[in-house]
Amino acid sequence: MRRISGFILLISMLIGCCPNGAPAPEVAGDKLRPAIPEAEPPKLDGELEEDEWERALRVPLSSGGDLRLQRNGDKLYLGLSTNNKYGNVTVALARGDDVKICQTSHLQATAFYSKAKRNWRRSRDFSWIKIEPEDEIKKREHLDRLDWVAFEGSSMGGRGVEYCITIPEQGLRLALATYSLRSGRHAPHWPLSVDDDFIGEQLNSGEAPETLDLRPETWAHIDFPPEEVAPPAAPKLTTARKTSGEPLLGAWEVKNIRYVWEGGQVPIPSPQPGRFTFVEGRYSMVWHHQFKRQQDYAKTWKPTDAERVDAYNGIVVNSGEYEVHGDTLITRPAVAKTVEFEGGEGRWLMEAVADTIWLRSAEIWNHRGEMDPAVGEMITEVRCERLR
Repeated sequence: MRRISGFILLISMLIGCCPNGAPAPEVAGDKLRPAIPEAEPPKLDGELEEDEWERALRVPLSSGGDLRLQRNGDKLYLGLSTNNKYGNVTVALARGDDVKICQTSHLQATAFYSKAKRNWRRSRDFSWIKIEPEDEIKKREHLDRLDWVAFEGSSMGGRGVEYCITIPEQGLRLALATYSLRSGRHAPHWPLSVDDDFIGEQLNSGEAPETLDLRPETWAHIDFPPEEVAPPAAPKLTTARKTSGEPLLGAWEVKNIRYVWEGGQVPIPSPQPGRFTFVEGRYSMVWHHQFKRQQDYAKTWKPTDAERVDAYNGIVVNSGEYEVHGDTLITRPAVAKTVEFEGGEGRWLMEAVADTIWLRSAEIWNHRGEMDPAVGEMITEVRCERLR
């Protein structure tokens, strides 16, 4: 999924010690590579309970606000405390030539940027969703799909925001900013070395410009935990079963379909024929998805206009290349019944067990980077069995 010389001195002068009286953790090696303590994961509700963050590394923002950092295995936790009760909190995550902009208010949104010749170009605009802190299923799905989730609440008469971020094996670069109408041209931020468009007014006010001048080398470097360091406890926010691309290889038959939306669901226990095929990075999906079974044309080989429309609306057809990242199946169709889907991208949450796979629709994007809003309104679940 993209140094300042006085960083150690600022930590020692402005922090001094942790809340429990122990010396503050030192920043070792690279001055933008903070030594983040291991701790049990906090409850993600934005409340910043002191006993949940007592081991955290605490750092100041550039102008008001307190940021806490701790980790549990490959999960990084951020806790922000600020007097700014309104406005967005934004975290940037850089991995290689890709950057995610993760924005939180009472909603959550992610924008994607890719490295271009002279700047960073937006590949996907913000798409806002709402997740309740007690909705563990949506929490896990958001974390599995986008590698982050966050919630806001109250903290010492101000505002608290808590993030959980998955650290990839190659590590990542990270920056945080918080914005209000009084922030001025530059939003309060961390690390203090950040001086690019990430802390600009337009991005932090909730807009994702088409291009940004980003310099991730000035952001904090978060390392993947060493294999020999075992976390003290399993995260409260667990991820689903991890799979590789290998279990998908072969041909599959659609056995069950279920449509789920807020307040209801409709199962199709015996759907019309459907076949999925996966062969070394190539795939095809052809399946009927309507509730009613299609009938033969009234005149063989000579459908009416109404029969053509019914046939078109009743089938899904696309084929191209695919990748599997953790629990996410990513399809990139080269050919599709819906032409604007060609060159786009589909994302499915996936679980594979023996000769059965479960797929749950997550996102559908066309070749212009526009997401299908219907996917967020109604989720499609498909169960397939391997053909012998």
